Amino acid sequence: MVSITTHLPQNDVLGAQDVHNWLQSLAGSRTAEEMEMITAACDLALDVHRESREPTGESTLRHALAVAEILEDMALDWETLAAVILHDVMSDQQIDAVELEKRFGSDVAHMVEDMARIGNIIKVQSETRHRDEEEHTENIRRMLLSSADDIRVVLIVLAERSMCCGF
Repeated sequence: MVSITTHLPQNDVLGAQDVHNWLQSLAGSRTAEEMEMITAACDLALDVHRESREPTGESTLRHALAVAEILEDMALDWETLAAVILHDVMSDQQIDAVELEKRFGSDVAHMVEDMARIGNIIKVQSETRHRDEEEHTENIRRMLLSSADDIRVVLIVLAERSMCCGF
């Protein structure tokens, strides 16, 4: 059986101290420069998503950090962690791709754009779900592989889906 160890508190609403504590759990495996960028992503997400909720009712920030934790366990780079932490910032129209690129670099900005595009496609696919579940699954797989310019985006989407399923 797979179990997930989390450094996030059980409470749903995360404050600055909770985010700081979570960041401290990453510090041993990251350089100072990487931690600076991940911290900046968390600060922006905290500002934008303080009251935001996922469709499931979960705090948007808590959800993003939980997915980032899965990716951290996979030893992915800081850009991937920053992208997942920031993935809803653009969709909430609080910041645009140009500003993201200025602050975090082109890799992060492109991954966030890819995730937004995939999120929109998945939403449409879910609304127009095929009767055949296997066909629907295959369409999602093809869409993921064809619309992500960066394989890290596919890993983010898979980590997010596994977290939603409770793995």
